Formats: sequence, structure tokens, C-alpha cells
Amino acid sequence: MSQHKLWSKLLRVLEDNQDKIRNISNFESENDFISPLIHTSLSEYNPIIIENVYNIVKYYLFYKKVDVLDLINVIKEKGNSAFDIITLERETEDAFDEKFGTLTGVIKEQFMLHDSISMERYENSARYHPTPIKSMYLALDSLKKHNINYNDSIFIDVGSGMGRNLLIASEYPFKKIIGIEISEYLNEIAEKNIRIYKTETQKCTNINSFCGDVLNFDLPESKCLVLYFWEPIDEVTFGSLFRKLTESIKSKEQKVFLIFLGKVFPEVRKSENFKLKDYKETNDKISETDNFYISIFSN
Repeated sequence: MSQHKLWSKLLRVLEDNQDKIRNISNFESENDFISPLIHTSLSEYNPIIIENVYNIVKYYLFYKKVDVLDLINVIKEKGNSAFDIITLERETEDAFDEKFGTLTGVIKEQFMLHDSISMERYENSARYHPTPIKSMYLALDSLKKHNINYNDSIFIDVGSGMGRNLLIASEYPFKKIIGIEISEYLNEIAEKNIRIYKTETQKCTNINSFCGDVLNFDLPESKCLVLYFWEPIDEVTFGSLFRKLTESIKSKEQKVFLIFLGKVFPEVRKSENFKLKDYKETNDKISETDNFYISIFSN
């Protein structure tokens, strides 16, 4: 079932019942009304997704005290994202999955991932969004002018989702390629995509997808690490990861490249250890008037 259809159904349910929802005075009556309302209206979806949606609605309406009309407006914005429309147009044009028989080109909110999620994960983890392909190739090609030796380098995609970046990185002769993904559902798809993806130009087949919290991941030993980020985590989580990374390179002679698509976290810009080495506009659009930008930092 499509995500757009789910947004539309949820929007209709909240709009039709907004007065009744506003009059709910306590948790018990909420449980008697909201729960069957959502479970019945979304019955065609996976039960895990329905429960995720119910917990999110309950959280914002009855714990965060968000007015139902404000929640309706948020859902309207999500259901009419111009960014998503551009993404799907780009996916059709690039036809990555069609070429390789993989599944990487869909958009999924956290609650649509067939994982039972906490509100902390819902608020702090990014949704799955397929990386723009030309931007990824541009980023990895740009490393050449910084004298990277791919054979001595490990590529790590933080928030690797369905594994598209791991597949693209395998077209370069990296020593090893690692994905880090918190969603078991996405990680299973990534592992399947890794098994499926075979090309005559593939230069690295040492590909692994780690499922878990990025803060529980031990950075590997290697002469060079290349870490890729497309806003996969919140600033607090990134701050903890960045401190871990900074401490790690202090005790060893290790070159580290940090590649950012779009947003660069403030800790990196203020860091004395990492400096901006490259900054360029890509050929992939983020809106009708603007394109993505790639930033590369290194120690």
C-alpha cells in the first residue's frame, strides 16, 4: 500500500472526527475511541504499521497536547511534498531498480517500515529516501583529487537504508563497504539487494550491512575511512558519533573523509580536526529551482 494513500486515509479520519477528538477528556476514553477508529480505517495495512500510526497520533494529541487541527495540517504537508514528487520523477528517469532488479527507489517514513518503533526513533531517525544517483557518483569520484587510495579505504554509509549507496560504492575498488541501518526491515532488504546486485564493472564485493544503533558500531581499523551522511540522524546523536570518531583518530594515523549530501552538522564546521576540502553543486534537483550540494571534509 502506498504511503500517499495512508496519509490520505489518516487525514480523512482526523478531519471527520476532529470535534469528537477535541472533546476526549482522558486516556481511557481516548483508548476506546482513537484506537478502534485508526485500526478500522487502516485495516488494509500491516498491523505493525497501524500500531505505529496509532501510537504517533496518541503521542501528539494526548501527550504533547497538539491540537488535532495542527496535526491535520502536518499530515497535509506530508501528503503533498513537492520534494517527494521530484524524487519519484528522478527515480523513473534513472531506472536504477529496473536495471539491476533491486528495490531501493521508494520513500518510507519510519512508521511504514514494518518495525515497531519508539517515539524517540520516530522523532530522531530520518525516513528512508533513495539517494540521488548522480550525486553519489559525483561524491565518490571527487575523492580521487584528494589522492585517496580506494584499496586502503573502507566506505561506511550511516543510515544505509535499502543499500543503494553500498551498491554504487561497490563500483569503486574499496577495501570494504559497510552500511549502518537501525531498521531491521530495511536491513533485510539491503542484504537481499547486495546478493542481487551484480555488474561487469563491480570492483568490490566485500559488502556488509550492520543492523543497529550507529553509536553501538565499532569503527573499523583501516588506513582510511570514508563516511557518508544524508541527514540520517539528529544533531545530538551525530554529536556523540563525532566525538567517538574524533577520539578514535587521535590515537592512530588514520585518514578520514566525511561526505555530506545537503546539511553539514555544526560540530564538523567548528571542528579543529576536520576541514572543508570540497563543495559542489550536483546535477540532481532538490526543488524546481535548487540542486543538491555535496560537502567533503577531511582531517
